Amino acid sequence: LYAEGGRGVKTDNITDYVGVREGTKKAERIQDEGYYNRKDSQITRIVQPDEIADIDTLDSSEESSGITDDAHWVPAHRSIKTYDRFYAPVDEYFDWSEKKVEQLREVTSLTNSEAYFTRIIGTKQGGGVRNATWRLFDPGVVVNTVLAYKPLTPEPGADFDFDPEDIMSLEYVLGILNSTFIDSLMDGLMNRVGQTTVGTRMVPIMVPTPEQEEQVEGVVEKAISIQKERDEQLDKPDDNRLEEIIEELDEIVEEIYGIEPPE
Repeated sequence: LYAEGGRGVKTDNITDYVGVREGTKKAERIQDEGYYNRKDSQITRIVQPDEIADIDTLDSSEESSGITDDAHWVPAHRSIKTYDRFYAPVDEYFDWSEKKVEQLREVTSLTNSEAYFTRIIGTKQGGGVRNATWRLFDPGVVVNTVLAYKPLTPEPGADFDFDPEDIMSLEYVLGILNSTFIDSLMDGLMNRVGQTTVGTRMVPIMVPTPEQEEQVEGVVEKAISIQKERDEQLDKPDDNRLEEIIEELDEIVEEIYGIEPPE
């Protein structure tokens, strides 16, 4: 996996930074029980629609130093559930106000910030990871409970320039990583003791022909379309339709990697 990234920003207390969108099941739990998530890592803030920033209008200063407007909550990528493969709706947000970002910088580093506010792919990290559930993240802030990656890009001032997605698209990479073959390969490489940045970078990604890339992208786009039928993360997708898509994807990936199907 030729990419830059890894674990996201580490916060000692997500209660101070993460909230859930009003009208979601997570918000209902906060209203009923006082918090969402684990007791030792509580989310207690319900974010109103008019507090959510328009990501497309942020400038580079706001992305790096925080937002001064009242609408300063941005998508937070904190958790990946097994059924989130390919994509999941956003219902958690990070307080990206200028004041909060300044507080963060005083106590921690904004780890792998090059993966913030851009399209990326991510997976779960740490011990107990049983399968490689990779998904596409919309632009936002990555929290340290996930591993997030974006394609490598040339350093500023380099003698050459290129668009990484001209080589292979994020959708193509996402499809390869969510295939049964790569899942089995990662079992062998990592033994599921714990999924790490170093471990995930060992995964071999075949550079596709234009036809192969188009095939994988078509399947992945169908999977993402199914996942976008969900209104929030706690909604479950249609597993039967997703399994059919995985079977279709596996046939394409096995052909790309030259794997003979079992007799």
